[in-house]
Amino acid sequence: LGLMALCVLVAARLPAPPRNLGEKPPRANLRQFVTDRRWLGFLGGIFLFGSALAVLYIFFCLYLKTLGVGEGLFGAAIAVASVSELPIFFLSAWMLRKWTASGLIKTAFWAVMIRCFLYAVIRNPLGLIPVQLLHGLCFSAMWAASVNYVNELAPAGMGASAQSLFGATLFGLGGAAGALFGSQIYALLGPTALFQAAGVTALVGLVLFSITELAFHKRTHPAATAQE
Repeated sequence: LGLMALCVLVAARLPAPPRNLGEKPPRANLRQFVTDRRWLGFLGGIFLFGSALAVLYIFFCLYLKTLGVGEGLFGAAIAVASVSELPIFFLSAWMLRKWTASGLIKTAFWAVMIRCFLYAVIRNPLGLIPVQLLHGLCFSAMWAASVNYVNELAPAGMGASAQSLFGATLFGLGGAAGALFGSQIYALLGPTALFQAAGVTALVGLVLFSITELAFHKRTHPAATAQE
């Protein structure tokens, strides 16, 4: 609570971004923004990604418990996942230059999908620990890339609103759906079916995002797309 209070004080002193002369007020861009097919496709993919990620967050330790693992391995698994975030965040600027925000988002989708399917087939608890190293790509890569991606898409004056909507879709709506439907699948069919379903969910999100990006590039760079 004390550290959060300090964050509030720092945030309150952040300068407001300058507004250019002749720039449209934020409300003038709102309708264009919420009907942008590229933005809606991104949010749809992020919702599915958040649902799959929530399954990994919520049900992984329950799965370990069914395998007869004690609390010590819980902590080790979470520690490995947490440490894996650091190099990805450190290298995120280089990764964005090399693969672009869109490419890094797709990489994060692949990482979640592979992680889910590995959870579904690995029965040795010790074999699950190395899989936790994918968490850096699942979370850190997605977060760094999406913040940049949203910043590119957001119209002038709507950057903060766009970032908030992205976060709410990823952790709020997506997280709630993953928890709600995941619990039903876990209770009825067990953890293997749940992780398989989460992997398929991530795959559908990847397809949706990829199709949206392809359609956008066809509209904006028809000659280059045809040449590819």
